[in-house]
Amino acid sequence: MNSKKESAQGPASKPGRDGELETSMASAVQSIVRILTEQEPLAHMGEWATRTELAKEWQVDRATVTRRCKKAGVKKRAVVTKDNRLRVEFLMADVRTKLLGVAR
Repeated sequence: MNSKKESAQGPASKPGRDGELETSMASAVQSIVRILTEQEPLAHMGEWATRTELAKEWQVDRATVTRRCKKAGVKKRAVVTKDNRLRVEFLMADVRTKLLGVAR
């Protein structure tokens, strides 16, 4: 008399939902990020980047970042933060063209 079909409940009962989809999606995203990074280095950064952000990407200290950017003539700006600290930021378009050799 029960016309409803009984089925297992939860995400594992549905085809393609047992974790394989999430794994393949994550690997696809990682591969896209890798390709974009090779074509345009530091693409994930905004228009301006701080010394600390660049130091983490290049795995060097902040003084090295400052020296490289100064030597290459990268445009920079100083920003005063809410707690009255000075933050130096570099224009990413200049970093890409002058330091990384990526033509835009």
